[in-house]
Amino acid sequence: MASNPSPARSPWLSRADFWGWALFLVALGIRFLGIGWGMPGEARHQSLHPDEPWNWVVTQNLNPAQGDFSPSFYNYGTLYLTVVRAVNLVAPHPTQLDPSDPIQNWREAAQDTATGRAISALAGAGTVWLVFLILHRRTSLVGAIAGGLILAVAPGHLIHSRFMTVDVFAAFLATASLYFALRLIPSRMAEKEPAPPTWLGVPRDFYWAGLFAGLTMGTKYSGVLVLLATIFALASQPSQIRFRAGLVAFVATVAAFLLSTPGILTEPQIFRRDFAYELAHTAEGHGLVFVATAPGALFHIANLMEGLSIGAFLLGLAGLAAACWRRHVWAWALAVVFLVTFVLIARAEVKFFRYVIVLIPIVAMGAGWLIGQAHQNPNRRWKLVVGLGLLVWGGLLSKVLAQSLMMVDIDPRDAAANYLKAQARPEAPIRVGIVSDAWFQTPSLWPTTALPRAVPFEIRERARLAWQAQHPQIQVIQFLPPDPKERFDWDVRLLDLKPDYIVASSFEVDDPARIEQAMRETSEVFSDIVRLKVSRYRTFVDRLSKEYSLDRMEGAGGPTIHDLMYIRPRVWIWKRNQVLTPTSTPSSTTSGSSEGLVRTP
Repeated sequence: MASNPSPARSPWLSRADFWGWALFLVALGIRFLGIGWGMPGEARHQSLHPDEPWNWVVTQNLNPAQGDFSPSFYNYGTLYLTVVRAVNLVAPHPTQLDPSDPIQNWREAAQDTATGRAISALAGAGTVWLVFLILHRRTSLVGAIAGGLILAVAPGHLIHSRFMTVDVFAAFLATASLYFALRLIPSRMAEKEPAPPTWLGVPRDFYWAGLFAGLTMGTKYSGVLVLLATIFALASQPSQIRFRAGLVAFVATVAAFLLSTPGILTEPQIFRRDFAYELAHTAEGHGLVFVATAPGALFHIANLMEGLSIGAFLLGLAGLAAACWRRHVWAWALAVVFLVTFVLIARAEVKFFRYVIVLIPIVAMGAGWLIGQAHQNPNRRWKLVVGLGLLVWGGLLSKVLAQSLMMVDIDPRDAAANYLKAQARPEAPIRVGIVSDAWFQTPSLWPTTALPRAVPFEIRERARLAWQAQHPQIQVIQFLPPDPKERFDWDVRLLDLKPDYIVASSFEVDDPARIEQAMRETSEVFSDIVRLKVSRYRTFVDRLSKEYSLDRMEGAGGPTIHDLMYIRPRVWIWKRNQVLTPTSTPSSTTSGSSEGLVRTP
């Protein structure tokens, strides 16, 4: 008698799992290309990212192993910083020279920063994986892969995935909350799907959606808006469990927020102080950075186009709109989260690119869904959408490879410092003038150039003078009045000291140059302090163009959006004109190049 055939064994890795993991690994590999950009080293002890040194300082106030989760800093939630600190506590470290000295402990800071960047890269790649999973339930495999690939090479998302900052980590948690909320909304194949597992009579995904919404809020406070998707999920449930499910999601959100940012309970006064500061900061602006720029809505549309490309952005919006038009509840959930978040950030006067990072996965989902539907459509004309998606992705890939190579290459601030050091000789020292307090924007002429502004100026200045005492061939000059508290940027009295070189970066030049142009071309009203700062800039530049000539410029071709420009700012070096001898001809003095450069930013 013939034996019964054994049942077919399911493959250990399904087709969808294979592509999900493949997208994750591809996205992770791209994110590790250039992840060492601007890291601390022997020649420069701080990261070139302005927030990373301070984020590292804050992590040192945390000690999860001893139950200390209160960093006394709450401009944003503390979950990401706590995770970075927890990982670093179990990692082997070099011997720390002095834990209270922000100048000497750079080796530990470098290793900790590398850990923080790796966590961001993992979160960025994880978001790609989640986008694929969300789309795989709503469209074809081709569409799910397309959406994942678009996010994998989205330029802005990719750049920020290499930083030790909270934004990409928050976007990962927000997308995880969306994933669980959208799983609660039935798909067109609902009759073939098993009943969702429950806890205490409530679908388990409500717990997870609330948990990840709370963790998102514990990383960036505005992340609570992702909970709007759970409201749509509630509407799709039987009426008898909606109240319980909503209560579960709410309690899970609050509990996760309190666990991830316990300082709201342990340090309530400090929490209120920092939270109030953040609200005031977003309402008042960020110095000159966003003065005379487009309104918030237009500015953030430009941010999204830069972070995704115009083609991917329009494709994503078209996909979301089409899915909403076809009355897909999951698409309405994504659209509402997108719109409410966009309106919130558009109302603020601070318009950093990083504020739209949480929206980029949603746009990628819209693009992936549209491509997937077009691929399934029997009408051949819809294949043009698939071809358009391929063209968009190819353009994105070429752009991110170019930007990744920028992050692998020497940074313009380091290149400018190397050039100036090469001009100095023991027998012929040089004097280099800087137009503002040294920070991340300044050429890395001495090891503590990029110390965060939170370090008192007196400490930063002592560190610089101590280095110069050992390296007299380069003297860095900043004009300081008798009371250093009265110092200001672009002080023309610096030129009275006749430094051999003047250096400035696009972080110092772009904003006053843009505002000056707006003053000439628009009727916009500017405050007295803004006018004063621009007047100081113009007075300095006018005299600079007469006494100095452009000697060198580093960093052409990089991004121009402020917090994408971190990876490649422009740095100008002007050299003092030689005194003319009686036999010299007028053609030996060249100031036109300097004037032309100053007008261009």
